[in-house]
Amino acid sequence: MTSSTQLHGKWLMVARYLWYVCAVLAAIVLLGAVPVYYSHYAQPIRSDPYGLGQFNVPFQVLVGWGDLAGSFMSFALAVLLFWRKPNDRMALFVSLFCLITAITGIYLLDNFLTAYFGAPSTYELWSNLQTPLWILLFCIFPDGRFVPRWTRWLFIVSILTSYSIFAVAEWRAIYLVVTYPLVFLGLYAQVYRYRRVSSFAERQQTKWWLYGLFVSLVLLFIASLIYKKASDPLLNVTPIFLTIAILRSRLWDIDIIVRRTLIYGALTAMLAFVYFGSVVVLQQVFRALTGQGQSPFVTVVSTLAIAALFTPLRRRIQSTMDRRFYRRKYDAAKTLAAFAATARDETDLDKLTARLVEVVDETMQPEKVSLWLKDFNAKPALSVVEGTQRREDARE
Repeated sequence: MTSSTQLHGKWLMVARYLWYVCAVLAAIVLLGAVPVYYSHYAQPIRSDPYGLGQFNVPFQVLVGWGDLAGSFMSFALAVLLFWRKPNDRMALFVSLFCLITAITGIYLLDNFLTAYFGAPSTYELWSNLQTPLWILLFCIFPDGRFVPRWTRWLFIVSILTSYSIFAVAEWRAIYLVVTYPLVFLGLYAQVYRYRRVSSFAERQQTKWWLYGLFVSLVLLFIASLIYKKASDPLLNVTPIFLTIAILRSRLWDIDIIVRRTLIYGALTAMLAFVYFGSVVVLQQVFRALTGQGQSPFVTVVSTLAIAALFTPLRRRIQSTMDRRFYRRKYDAAKTLAAFAATARDETDLDKLTARLVEVVDETMQPEKVSLWLKDFNAKPALSVVEGTQRREDARE
């Protein structure tokens, strides 16, 4: 069961009017940005700021149009949330969040204002608008309440620090110093809420949106490697996971997704480390023995070693992850495996049924366990068969 997040009365009217205003403005910016992006990427791209060589042109076109497509996707998700849950305060907030980040998360609004109004670059102004929204999201998700109560001060401080740098330019260093502790405190608030306050359904919602945050950080890391500086993610996937958390958190099992991400993420990192480490070491050994340079034989041997290590290493990592993070499911699986072995060897029915009751109690932990066994040799079953046979004889 989840706590009520419905809005009523004047607050609902204010939230809806605010959403209508933001939706109209966002739609104007999105539609107006299409010809701006088209005119920009219709021209030949000659610069290669990222050193990608022959992949430079398709990469820049893909990133540019990907940003625009991501903004339209965020707008569509905002409309979907408003349409499906128009009275839910958390859905309305996330919908507003998607509308604002759709045009301020990238240079979309900045390009729009420059192209149509000749305004100077204001990207820093609009990007700072997102910081209080992110802090507020950490403080109130998933039920729309500030938990713990002191988190409301995080939101107030984030507003003051985000726009204080425009009053005094020298305060930018203070803004950067204060913002990171606010983010970590917001994450702590989510952990506290998850462990102490949230219901099961709310925990599933929290898992969905934090998993989306993790995916965004991975894309941010990849973008930073390509751009060689801190930049926005290649694709803003946070609205997707927030929408799933609110509308379809029970449709898929997020625990399976998180578990497999942990397993295969750790597996990929370890295999990459082993591969490159073995290549470097074996190349040095080969060079010392033969006096030659690079050898394709070393690469082949390293590849075969990785192929041989894949299955046993995956099983080892999976077992470690299950013991560490999914202990209850791991213990249940071990108990069921032990019972399966007992069922194959045990011939005493009383001992087998007693063990079955113990297994159910250990794995499912119900309030009461009852076991009923059907006796196929009971007299009622025989009487029915005999009665049927007599009727058939009478007919004959």
